[in-house]
Formats: sequence, structure tokens, C-alpha cells
Amino acid sequence: MKNILFLICLLSKAVSWSQNLIDNGDFESYSSLPTNVMQSNLCVGWSKCNQGGGGTPDYFHTNGTGLVHLPNAFYATIQPHSGNAIMGIIAYHGVSTDYREYIAHALSVPFIVGQTYELTYFVSNGVYNGNYGGSACNNLGVAFTMGEPQQIGTSPMSFISPQLVENSLIYDTSWTQLNYTFVADSAYDHIVLGNFQSNANTQIQNIENNSIDLAYYFVDDVSLVRVTSNVGLSSSAMTYTNCYVDLERQIVHISCPNGKANKFIVTNEIGERILEKTIYQDEDIDMEHWPKGMYFYRFLDEGTLIESGKFFQF
Repeated sequence: MKNILFLICLLSKAVSWSQNLIDNGDFESYSSLPTNVMQSNLCVGWSKCNQGGGGTPDYFHTNGTGLVHLPNAFYATIQPHSGNAIMGIIAYHGVSTDYREYIAHALSVPFIVGQTYELTYFVSNGVYNGNYGGSACNNLGVAFTMGEPQQIGTSPMSFISPQLVENSLIYDTSWTQLNYTFVADSAYDHIVLGNFQSNANTQIQNIENNSIDLAYYFVDDVSLVRVTSNVGLSSSAMTYTNCYVDLERQIVHISCPNGKANKFIVTNEIGERILEKTIYQDEDIDMEHWPKGMYFYRFLDEGTLIESGKFFQF
């Protein structure tokens, strides 16, 4: 995962949840049942980001017919995670180089800047049947945008930096849950799911020895809710270090599990340096008297950036 626009977090305390901001996140509502591939437009509220051209996501239903009938679809054998319907996208294609498919949806209300949200969705490769897929890739991402972006042909939307990304290879014949909690920094009003990187920047592993490298993912139960208790934020995206904000204690807690000295630098929204110090071990930094707002942090190891992100002081 990477921290570009959001601080990705876990919640350390119990919270209460609100309504899903993605209408039809379970893909159950449709204008008509699918009868063939490339009919994602039949799923109410979902779009493919290309205004009629480009990639062609697929809509599957237990009451669909032909190639998109579940559980024995053309692409794989799979049951929905819940209900009767799922979506499917190509995240990597080894022959049609850099071919990508995306699914997008407008949020019922835009994000509120400074508020905490949780995104959960499920992905699966299904049981390989010899027809399609059979590979795992990384870079499954989620982008929040102002308005619906437009895919140029079938190319990756590399002009977008997704806020939430899975760096690990994913391959599962059952369902894998992806979960993120984060603080919104802009009033985004759309969500887009897919791989935003080129083939050259995507890892691929051919699990089923298909003749081509092709990573196809089914998606179900996309949920985006606002967390109504905004406490106890702790980072889950840290590889070299661990940094979390304890709003009740008004501290930034830092640990250095790699056992190395890291320089920790914090700047405010306008680039003013608030703090710079070398961290040798676990340490609490008091931020009680820091002005409310957004702060950006960086960890440097011998001058090399090893991690960056942001947090909020409320």
C-alpha cells in the first residue's frame, strides 16, 4: 500500500458505523439480468469509466444466462460472497498489453474532510476452469476522485494515483476481504476500483499455468461507511516503522522495529517544518499544543526516504 493522499489506518477502539455511501455496493440491483459478458452497464449505479469504449467489465448473476450464469461462469466457477450478483474485471493481461478494466460509482454524498471512513470489499479469482484467468497480480487499487474519470481506450488510468493499493499478489479461489480505514483529505465524490499501473510496474504470477498471464478478479460487497467515532487512529501501512496518532493522549507514537536510526520530519500544510529529530527506538511525541490541521511526515534512513504519509490533529 502507499500513502499518497490519505493516512491509511486501523481503529483501536470500538466505533459506530453509518450507512453505506455506495448504493448497490452488493451489485444486486439491475436494469435487466445479464445474458452475456461485457454487460456491466446493467448493474444499477456502476460505470466502467470509458464513456462507451475501452475496457469491458462483466456482470454475473445466479439468474443470468450463458457465459455469465453463476456459479459456472465462463471465467471461473464461483458463488457470490453474498446475494446473487458480482462484478469482474481484468487487472492484468499479458497479450493485450496494458489492457485494464475498471468499475466506478458515485458516492451518495461526498467525503467530509477530516472525517474517518472505512472501505471494505471482497475479491476472488474463483476456481479456474481452463478458460480464463489463472494468474495473480498486485496493485489492486482504489481511487477516490472528483467526478468520474475517463479511461483512454483500454490503457491503465496511470494519471490517477489511487489512495489505497494492495502491494501483495492476490490469488484466492474463495473470497479475500480487503479493508482500509482512513481520514478524508478532500471532498471526493466517486470511487474507482482496478489496477492503475502498467504491466511493467505490476507483478504477475501464473498460478494455473495458463498459456497467457491473465489476472481476472471478481468483486463483491463494496462497503464505504463513515466512522462516527474519530479516535485511536493507528497506521497499518508502515513497513519500516510504525506511527500512529493517539488523539486522546495527544501524541504521535513511533516505533522502529528495524532497529535503525531514522530521521522523522513533520511539516504542516504549507510546508513549514514543525519537527525534525532522529528516532532510535519507540518514542512518544507530544502534539498537544500543535495547531489543528493536516500534517505530513517523512522517515529518512541515511538520507533515503523509506516512508511518508500524513495525519490530522483535530
